[in-house]
Amino acid sequence: MKILFYNDYRFRQGGAETYWRDTASALTAAGLDVRRLSFETRIEDRLSGREVLTTFLSEKHALTLLDETIHTYCPDIIHLNNYVKYTAVIGEILRRRPIPAVTTVHDYYAVPFPVSFKNRLKALFRPCLKHCSHYIIPSRHYYTELNKRKVTGVRHIPHFIRLEKWPYHRDYDDRRAELLFVGRLERIKGAHILLSAVKLLSDRFPELRLTVVGEGREVPRLQKTIDATGLSEKVRLIGAVEQDRVADYYRKSSIVVMPSIADEILGLVGPEAMASGIPVVASDVAGIREWCIHGKTGLLTAPGDAAALTRTLQHLLENPPLRQRLREQARTFVEQRFSEQNTIGNLIGYYRQILQHAERGPLGEV
Repeated sequence: MKILFYNDYRFRQGGAETYWRDTASALTAAGLDVRRLSFETRIEDRLSGREVLTTFLSEKHALTLLDETIHTYCPDIIHLNNYVKYTAVIGEILRRRPIPAVTTVHDYYAVPFPVSFKNRLKALFRPCLKHCSHYIIPSRHYYTELNKRKVTGVRHIPHFIRLEKWPYHRDYDDRRAELLFVGRLERIKGAHILLSAVKLLSDRFPELRLTVVGEGREVPRLQKTIDATGLSEKVRLIGAVEQDRVADYYRKSSIVVMPSIADEILGLVGPEAMASGIPVVASDVAGIREWCIHGKTGLLTAPGDAAALTRTLQHLLENPPLRQRLREQARTFVEQRFSEQNTIGNLIGYYRQILQHAERGPLGEV
């Protein structure tokens, strides 16, 4: 079975990119012929050899390249991930070529926040991709909501965690107060709420530090807040890092914080931290609730409420036994719920069903 595995971004280090790389690798290990494709490229300085710009192919060039790839590779299925930059290109290819396509839903594709569930559905099932009738939803919550609305062709297959990438941190020091945020720096991810909490905690915990790993449109605003509130000695904005370095940041942290102010499709940072043995504090929103079970695998807090986040962080910082219990229970939970073998087995099974039904019309839930 040949799978063309597409994602807009090749170099960004978000959850979709982790899934794109890890799933393609796992499918290959399971015996499938998988080819990854992205239209993101890097331009380098010819003299220094250093990267100077990350950019994307033009739509015309992308259309030609995708058409040629399909012609020469002859995939049985096209598996789409994030495609917002090339929706029209992919839609045109699917119109031209009757190849079964499946989309794993990772995000709401630039829909303004806040949005109603109805508008989220419009975002997930874009009219430009009407030729794609198969969808994978990693969130049980949204899968249930879609079923209630009689949306067909949807399968719930949770993401998986490669445990060897996130080794359990056995030398965890519960005397330290090192907070960590990892993720895309957009308003809905709530990093500004976390800065407010750090300010409120700084007098009680003078040793408290926050490291922010990621990039995005919020960086200038966050830096302005850091400077204006006197947090420059306590907060570091690292920018994007290669994925193999993220594990080092987990290892150096005391608590990983996910202060999202909008629902998440899943939020892989949390399970990665849990696998690493780092306690997690996260917003009580859809998606996150599926892996952050309050008091058992992490602590939940009200989204968008800096005071509530402050209280939760203070409680955890002052309670080493609770941190140790969360660490142990979270790792066990990830091992059981985010199994690579189960996810890849279910995904291959879904591919086979899609191919079996390719000539019978849309495939509903089976």
